[in-house]
Amino acid sequence: MKERQLSVHEAIIWGTGVLKEIGIQTSRLDAELLLSHVLKCERAHLIVINKEKLTHDDLVIYRRLIEDRRRGIPVAYITGFKEFMGIDFIVNQSVLIPRPETEILVEALIQRLKGVKSPKILDIGTGSGCIGISLAYFITDSSVYATDISSDALAVAKTNARRLGVEDRVFFYQGDVYDALPDEYKGYFDVIVSNPPYIPSVDIKNLSNEVKSEPALALDGGKDGLRFYRKIIAGAFEYLKKGGLLAFEVGYDQAQKVKSMMMSYSVDIIKDLAGIERVVIGRRIS
Repeated sequence: MKERQLSVHEAIIWGTGVLKEIGIQTSRLDAELLLSHVLKCERAHLIVINKEKLTHDDLVIYRRLIEDRRRGIPVAYITGFKEFMGIDFIVNQSVLIPRPETEILVEALIQRLKGVKSPKILDIGTGSGCIGISLAYFITDSSVYATDISSDALAVAKTNARRLGVEDRVFFYQGDVYDALPDEYKGYFDVIVSNPPYIPSVDIKNLSNEVKSEPALALDGGKDGLRFYRKIIAGAFEYLKKGGLLAFEVGYDQAQKVKSMMMSYSVDIIKDLAGIERVVIGRRIS
């Protein structure tokens, strides 16, 4: 018996239902994102073509992607892309998936760097490169120096820099925090920025399977989740210019603790849309 063709609308309804059954709260959004990926169109265009029939091959691929999502694989890892700051970044399981909250950190730095000529920016633990590359993209006279301990993550970030046309202003170094950098960069940077691993080790086991599919290196912040903040703050004076900015994304209930470590900085804390203190930015004052 010939398989009945599904329209775009029917495929979305089917995919949404499959994902909703297992409690995925973003089931409709995910179904639409996956179908737009299969059809190689913008998600908004699905409304225009909602009565069109899917080909057999497209339906087979869509069903496979819905099954991947049903098994807990994040949409970004399935499609290979995640939008951040209005830009599509390539992602895979070597890197943390960019989050909307991190855009608050990037936007705050863009605002604070207005009027700073040719800023030099150090992005520690760059992952996909979403922070550093976005800053290079929007601050067109900036230079970004991005470090990561993972060679696989750096490969992803380098690809993103090339795709977005900033590879001539983003420089990559492999190593742990400041160990990746040559001594010539001491006292060089106008900004040091990081979204480091900040989940306490004991809490990793309680994360959703979806989050646990992301690299442990990008999640585990040590016993209290603050290991990397201590390390980055301790070394910042060697690399940050006087008057320079030290900026972090932080986890829930961590902002005040990180602020307390930044004794030689004038510190601002920015809340996310949920009212959680999410970004800590300090200007070096001594």
